[in-house]
Amino acid sequence: RADITTANRIFYQGDSTNGQFFNIVAVIPDPKHTRLELLCKGGLPNG
Repeated sequence: RADITTANRIFYQGDSTNGQFFNIVAVIPDPKHTRLELLCKGGLPNG
């Protein structure tokens, strides 16, 4: 997907967090181009 880049961030809201942002470091498609692996860095507070 061309619209997912390292300029984007991921907001994760799980059971053990109040919500954290992660910067995308790399976007890696699988060989069939049906899934993306997002390598992220951070755990930045919401805001």
